[in-house]
Formats: sequence, C-alpha cells, structure tokens
Amino acid sequence: MMIIDSHLHLPSVREGKTLADSKEKLLQDLKKNNVNYAIVIPDNTPASEIGSLDQVSDLIKNDRNLFLMGTIEVQRDHEQQVRKLDLLFRKKRIVAVKIFPGHDPIYPTDERLVPVYELCVKYDLPIVIHTGANTRNPEPAKYNDPKHIVTVAKRFPTLKIVIAHYFWRQAKSGVLP
Repeated sequence: MMIIDSHLHLPSVREGKTLADSKEKLLQDLKKNNVNYAIVIPDNTPASEIGSLDQVSDLIKNDRNLFLMGTIEVQRDHEQQVRKLDLLFRKKRIVAVKIFPGHDPIYPTDERLVPVYELCVKYDLPIVIHTGANTRNPEPAKYNDPKHIVTVAKRFPTLKIVIAHYFWRQAKSGVLP
C-alpha cells in the first residue's frame, strides 16, 4: 500500500530551529506514520516560519519522496512570481500551485490570477484553492466562498481545481458544515 500526503507544510520553525531541522522532523513524522510521499506547500510570503517557495524548493530538491506545490502572493510582484512559477513548471519542480484567498485579501476571480490559471492549464497541473473561515476571524471566508470558484471553473473549463479545506462558514454559535 502506498500512502501520499497531498497537503502539508514544514513544521513551524521555533527558537533554535532551522528549516533543515523542520524538514528532518517532517521526514521522521512521515516515516513514523508510513507515509511514502508528500506534497509540501510553502508559504506564499518571503519571510515565513514554514519556509518560502524558494527556501522549500531548495531544501527538498534532492528528496525523492517530497514534492513541491508552488505558491503566489499576487499583491507583491505578481508578474515576476508568475514567471518563476512557469520556470518551476518547465523544470518539473512543482506539481501544482496553491492560492490563499482569505489568508490574502483576494478573490479567486482576481484578474492577477489569470496567468496562474493559464499556466496550470498549459502544463495540465492543478490549481489548489484554500477555502474556509478562520475560526478566530470569519471575515476572510468571503474571499474563498465556493461561488467564486465556480466562476473560475466556468471561465477555465479544462483547469483542474482542487479545493483545500472545503469551505465552511462561521456561525455565532459555532462552525457550521
């Protein structure tokens, strides 16, 4: 039996730890839980305790059982980031791209994401869209409501879309399914 974890991050770097330490912890956890392969998702910001795209790409490049998901923050140099994603796709260094509506104040329908969707179609690889409310702050869920993903799917009918954490909404009395 083969087990693949298709959605994980490096363990958070804390005092005295490095990203290399985090990677070793992750590899130990995968082995302990009999996980054969994993897709690692870096943060979409340059300074992060779970590693940026460049940091994680460099860190796992020689690990045959770890794959990389690309990320983008469209509010910062998005054209340059799209070029980087294209290069990583061409070099077969990434297996998908994840966007973070809600974590970032953007909607999946943001026009700056169109080149990312086009790259995913071109390389026949999926876009992963983060959804769901932050339980401490339900306001971000407006950005990743599934109705926006439907709009993207209609505009790009051959785009492979993966919805991560499928949307939930916050109610005054708790989380509703």
